[in-house]
Amino acid sequence: MLSLLPALLLMTPAQVSAADARPRLAVLALAHDDNVSPELADRLTATLQNNLQVQTRFRTVTGDELHTMVNPFGPNQRVSCVEQDCVQRVARETRASLVAFGRVRVEGGEPVLEGWVYNLANGRILTATSVRGAVALNREGSARLGSDMLRLAEASSGVGAPLWLSNPWFGVGVTMGAAGVASVILGAGTAAFASWVFMNSWLDTPTRQNGRLVAGAAMVGTGLAAVTAVAGIGGMTATVVLTE
Repeated sequence: MLSLLPALLLMTPAQVSAADARPRLAVLALAHDDNVSPELADRLTATLQNNLQVQTRFRTVTGDELHTMVNPFGPNQRVSCVEQDCVQRVARETRASLVAFGRVRVEGGEPVLEGWVYNLANGRILTATSVRGAVALNREGSARLGSDMLRLAEASSGVGAPLWLSNPWFGVGVTMGAAGVASVILGAGTAAFASWVFMNSWLDTPTRQNGRLVAGAAMVGTGLAAVTAVAGIGGMTATVVLTE
């Protein structure tokens, strides 16, 4: 291991960058409307970029490096985008497979911090959960948005959990499907036993009649449970298809 140290120390920045096989994530400055000062947007951008740079799954491109690589913004210019054409150009010029971008604005007198993640491979733009209210203007809001943007980047690039796994509708589908299947099994078993009771002539008449009633109710319940199971499985499938 020590024998490798001189070679590592002699590597140029370009060689170190080439050796980094992680997906590249370009993190842009936050765009802003006329109701938000550039100074505030820069402060929120700094917090957002810091939160995205501490992760280890991506090779982030920010700050001076981003300014140098992206033209015609030039040095000392804020690199920010909200249009897809602009984001696509940034992705190409920085050789980034993903671009995290966002904006801070005022809507109805309320600050809104919102962000997106662009995937160059499929051209999709994923929307992060927006942060509204006073929290949007402090470090907590930027950190919250950064965490959600990182989740989207990980899922979109395949290095993290898929998006559908964290979708609440997938959870609803799993619950409905599991409950439906369990109810079908229970209902079918109850109907079979109750039918056996009804068909046994050696049992007294009231018991047999009760067995018939229970069998009928169990069969109706089993049918409803089957519908619930199918709806749950369909919801899970639709969530995966629509999300991916």
